[in-house]
Amino acid sequence: MDTSTHMQSAAISFSRALQMLGDGEKPYPKSSMNALDAAGEGPKWFNIGRRKFVLITDLNAWLESQAEKSRKYGRGRRST
Repeated sequence: MDTSTHMQSAAISFSRALQMLGDGEKPYPKSSMNALDAAGEGPKWFNIGRRKFVLITDLNAWLESQAEKSRKYGRGRRST
């Protein structure tokens, strides 16, 4: 099995994703992610039992789409 492909399709808990999206001290607000999800704007996720998970590839795709929206509307800094 190709390890790099396996790792790219790995899932993480939604709470871990919020930690990763946070500022290093605080996680990204769950209420903000819930609002994005309700509007159909959040990353794809799935449940296993009661726990919510997101594939790393889906989280990365969502982050890329957010970055693209930011660049499209002139928000954010451009890397040089």
